[in-house]
Amino acid sequence: MREQGATDAETGPEVLETADSEKRLPQHDQCPPVPEQRHGTRDGARLRADVSGSHDLDATPCVPKPDPAITESGFRTQNGDHVKVHFEQSGDIGRIVLDDGPLNLLGPELVADLTKAVAAAEKAVSANTPMRALLVSSDGEHFSAGADVRVFQGLSAEQAQAAILENLPAFTRLERLPVPTLATVNGLCLAGGMELALSCDMIWAAEAAQFGLIEATIGGFPFAGGAQRLAARVGVARAREAVYGGTVYPASRMYEWGVVNRVLPQEDLQEKALRYVHRIAAGPTRALAAAKQLISLTTDGGVGAADTAMPALAGEIVASQDLQEGAASLLAHGPGHATFAGR
Repeated sequence: MREQGATDAETGPEVLETADSEKRLPQHDQCPPVPEQRHGTRDGARLRADVSGSHDLDATPCVPKPDPAITESGFRTQNGDHVKVHFEQSGDIGRIVLDDGPLNLLGPELVADLTKAVAAAEKAVSANTPMRALLVSSDGEHFSAGADVRVFQGLSAEQAQAAILENLPAFTRLERLPVPTLATVNGLCLAGGMELALSCDMIWAAEAAQFGLIEATIGGFPFAGGAQRLAARVGVARAREAVYGGTVYPASRMYEWGVVNRVLPQEDLQEKALRYVHRIAAGPTRALAAAKQLISLTTDGGVGAADTAMPALAGEIVASQDLQEGAASLLAHGPGHATFAGR
């Protein structure tokens, strides 16, 4: 099966596939059991993501229940520490990796590590060997099944507000990074996990990936900005449908709606995403940062706000090393021969 959303010569013309219908998580008594995750290994830590249950739009989906053996265990270093999200850099490519499988539930420790990873990515942008593009992915079967709902239990309104204000910057700072960002999603991408993916510029998904802002199923709404960010991508009507219903959708439906940029076979996802990110990282980094800023201004304040900011941004880019050398290359050698230093 060819990937959805690809138009390059390698994959041929764009292919669209229509999902039969949106799917919901099985009802509570049908939720697949989460197998035990052994301490120090991922053996046996496979969650069967079976959403073949009810297609009734009035059905009540279930929220995956956190297993203490999973959320408190996972891989640990010899001194007992486990970094649940880490940042790594290879050349001009950065990666933020969720590593608390199988579900990568967004509990306090994982969000704290995510905040540290985003801070490291911010520093990498201005390093001696700067990061010029970022890939956000998971190490395991699922991207993230959302929050560990136990963190909500017993909180007062004041405590909940303080917790959200503490956690939200991890998402907004990722969104504001001045380099292109791409999330690669496999397995479950639910609630806060989907909000994390929506904080990236682009989303590529495996064919079997499943997406949903399912907070309504526990009496909540997306607490990390998912409702408004989904509306910015798909419009208010579809955002309302997704948020109100707590529906879980296949990757193909998210592609049709414009949430996901490409849908690929699982075995090709990371390799092709890395190849694409390398190509973007070799581009005119300052110009892409300016374009990213203008696109954000358009979604936040409308086309007029972006038009107001554009002349000053354009002036800086016209004077940049990348554009001056790119123009010279075009005149001397024709199109497609310019290389960019990101300055």
